[in-house]
Amino acid sequence: MPGPALQWSITIFIVGVLWRLLGIVLLRTKKDLSEPRNPARGRPATDALRSWPRREFLGGTAFGEVMGYAFHIGFLLTLFFYAPHVLFFADVSRGLIGTDLQGLTGFAWPMLPNGIVTLLAAISIAALVAVLVHRIVIRSSG
Repeated sequence: MPGPALQWSITIFIVGVLWRLLGIVLLRTKKDLSEPRNPARGRPATDALRSWPRREFLGGTAFGEVMGYAFHIGFLLTLFFYAPHVLFFADVSRGLIGTDLQGLTGFAWPMLPNGIVTLLAAISIAALVAVLVHRIVIRSSG
C-alpha cells in the first residue's frame, strides 16, 4: 500500500489532468481559415519533419538537439522499463484499479536488463552534465 504522500501526489495529478482536459474540451476555438500547405503529407510525417531543426540552423543547435534526444530517450526507457519501476507501476495499478496491467491487457510489461538500464541512465546523466557545462561555457564567454 503506498504511503499518504504518494496517494496525495497521485490524487493531485489526476485532478490536475482532469482539470486541464475539461478546460481543453470547454475552450472555444476560432475556426481555422488557413489552407494546409501540403495536404498530401500526413500529420505524423509533418511532426517527424518538424522535430528536427532546419539545415541552416543545425550548426548552432545540433549539440542541444542531440543531447536533448539522448536525455529524453534514456530517461523514458529507464523510467518505464527498469524492473523496480515496472513492479512499482504494477503495484500502483493494482491499488488504483484492483488488477495488474497484465490481467487488464493480457500481456506483460517488458523489463530491460540492469546493465542496459544502467547504461541508459549514465547516458542521460552525461547528457545533462554536458548541457550544463555547455551553457556555463557559453554564458561565461558571451
